[in-house]
Amino acid sequence: MKILIVNGYGKCIKGFRSAEHYKQIIKEVLTGKKEMIDTELEFFFADRDSIDDFLYEIDSSFVRVECGKMFDSIDLIFFEGDANLRPWSPNAYKYLILLRMCMRSNKILFASSFAMQGLVFLIASNVECQFSVINGLNGGQLGDLSKIKKSLTEIRMNDYFLDNVTGDLYSFNYDTGEWVSKGNAGLHSRRAAEEFKTIGKYIVKAPQYKVQRMKEIDQPYISKENEIVCSLRKNSMHNYLFNGLPFEFVVPFKNSWDVHPFNFVNPKKTFQTMADCEKGPLVIQVTDNIVATQFSIRSKYKETVQIMRNFMGYQLTKLCSGRAQTIPIEIASIKQNDNAMDIYLEHLGRSKYHNQKTIKFNVITEFHHAGFAAKKSNQLDVVVNNAIGKRKFKQTIQKLNAKDLDRLLDQNSSLPNQTFQNDQDRQPSIYSSQPQHNVEDQPQVFNKTGAEIIQFLHPSIDKSLFHESKPLWVPGYLSQSRLQKSQLKQKQNTAGDEGQSTPFLTEQKQITTPRLPRTASQPHFRVIQKDKWITNKNFQV
Repeated sequence: MKILIVNGYGKCIKGFRSAEHYKQIIKEVLTGKKEMIDTELEFFFADRDSIDDFLYEIDSSFVRVECGKMFDSIDLIFFEGDANLRPWSPNAYKYLILLRMCMRSNKILFASSFAMQGLVFLIASNVECQFSVINGLNGGQLGDLSKIKKSLTEIRMNDYFLDNVTGDLYSFNYDTGEWVSKGNAGLHSRRAAEEFKTIGKYIVKAPQYKVQRMKEIDQPYISKENEIVCSLRKNSMHNYLFNGLPFEFVVPFKNSWDVHPFNFVNPKKTFQTMADCEKGPLVIQVTDNIVATQFSIRSKYKETVQIMRNFMGYQLTKLCSGRAQTIPIEIASIKQNDNAMDIYLEHLGRSKYHNQKTIKFNVITEFHHAGFAAKKSNQLDVVVNNAIGKRKFKQTIQKLNAKDLDRLLDQNSSLPNQTFQNDQDRQPSIYSSQPQHNVEDQPQVFNKTGAEIIQFLHPSIDKSLFHESKPLWVPGYLSQSRLQKSQLKQKQNTAGDEGQSTPFLTEQKQITTPRLPRTASQPHFRVIQKDKWITNKNFQV
C-alpha cells in the first residue's frame, strides 16, 4: 500500500517541526490499523519542490504521463499545510493542482488546515487555472479600487481584485471600463469582516442558540487564543468520523481567514459541513473519499487524532473490500471533466450502475446566501455567479494632459515623409467631386534641414548652435527625389496644356490634383492641408 504525505509548510524550523510531528502521527495511527493491511506500507513524502513527480494536468505545464501513473498508484493522501497560506498565493500553485487532481479522480484524501481552505476556494470559485490577486495576498476593501498601483492598461484577463470582507473577486472589463464581480473565493478575512462598518456583518456567522448545561464542569475550557470549541452538527453526530467523540471538544484554531456561506457554482463540486464553530465550518466532507478539517492534527488535542483514526479505518476497510472507486487521472483530466465519472462508469459496465440515482440541481441566477450544504428535504441551489456584491464600479483609464497631447501632435506633424496609414484615413474633401488619387501618386519632397533633424533627435541642444539652412542629404534618396521632381513637372505640363492646373499650397508636402472648373456659382478654394488634422481655419476662400 502506497501512502503520500504532502508537507504544505514553509521552509523554516517551525514548519519543519510541524511536518515531522504530522508524519509521526500518521505512522502511529497506521501501526494501530496493522491488522487491516495485508501488504507492506510504502511512504512517499513531498513538499513544494518535490511534488512535481505526482502532478498531471493537461492545461498546465505538468503533462508527463509517468507522473499521472505515479499519482494513480497512490492509495491514500494526507495533506496538511500552513493555516495562513492563501490559496491564491503563487506558492500554493502546485498544491491547488494536486487538490484538483484529487477531486477529479475521487482519490482518498484527508486534508487539514491549509488544504481545507484550498478545497473550499476551488469549489467556490470553480477555477481551473492560475490567476493572480493584484491588491496583495490579503486583499482589500472596495474603496481601494482607485488605489491600485498597477496601471489599468497592464491588467490581464487572469488578474482579479479580492474584497477581503466578502471574498468577492472582481475583474476589469475594458469594453465598459468597469470592475465586474466574477465570483467568490469562499473565504473572508475575520478582522475585516468583524469591523461591522460594511457588509461584513452579513458574512460573519450568526449566533445560534444552545441549550445551557446543568454543570459548568462539563463545558470545554479554552486556555489559549488560538483554540476554539468545535461543535458537531445534529445531522452528522452518528457519522463514522466522530465515533468515540463528545458533542463538543477543543481544537487548535490558527487561521485568520474563515469560510462563509455561499452557493455552489458547479453541481459536481459541493461539500457538506459536518462540524463547525462560532466562526464557521471546521470539518467538511467533499465526497465519500475526501474529508477536510480547518484545524491541524496534533497529539495534544486527542480528538483531532481520533478523527484521523476513524477516517483511516473506514477508508482501509473500503480498500480491502474493493469498494474504493477512483478514476484514472488521464480520464479525469479531459477538458469536460464534469463527465469524467460517467465516462469511467461506462468503462466499468452499465449493468452494474444502471440503478444509480442522480441528484438534480435547480440552477438559479441570483445569490440567496442559503448556507453551506443541502438537506434531504431541500435540494442544492446552483448559481451562475455566487458573488455577494453585484455592484459595478466605473473606472476610466487616465488620459494625457492637453499640453502633452499638443506636444505629441507637434512631434507627429514634424516627422518627415509621414503618409496616411490606409485609404480610410484619407477622407475626401466636401468641396471636391473628383476621385482621390492613391498615395503612391503623391510625390514627396524631403525638405528637412540638418539643424531641424538634430533638434528633433536631441531637444536639449540649443538652436543657436546650428546655422545651416541646407537640406540634409539622405543616402539613396537623391535619385528618388529627382524622379519625383521629373514626374511632378510632367504632370504640371500636361495639366497646363488642358488649362486645369491649380496647385494646392501645402506645408511639408506638395500634392497635385486636377482643379475644379470655376463657375459663377462656385467659388475657388485654396486648401492648406496639415497631414490628417484639418480644421476650418485651414480652408481659405
